[in-house]
Amino acid sequence: MQQDVLREARTATTQCPNACACLETGRCGQQPLCAGDRLLSDRVLCIHAEAKRACPYQLHFPYAQFCICPLRVALWREFGNHWLGTRLPHERR
Repeated sequence: MQQDVLREARTATTQCPNACACLETGRCGQQPLCAGDRLLSDRVLCIHAEAKRACPYQLHFPYAQFCICPLRVALWREFGNHWLGTRLPHERR
């Protein structure tokens, strides 16, 4: 079931500038993933981001930052802040 959820979230993540590299590397391009705080809704994750990134899924306000990336939200829902970036078992080579 976990694999299906992540596969669906990856498919829905159509605007990722890093081609969903977080699944394998646990990083957002060259930077660590933004630490999640809590889910605000099914599609919005409150995050701690030190700076605004060039990401269409990050909503950065003066006192709050949010992530609406379907894949990041799914990873946080499944693993919290403990995702280290391992491939899904069916994708390992």
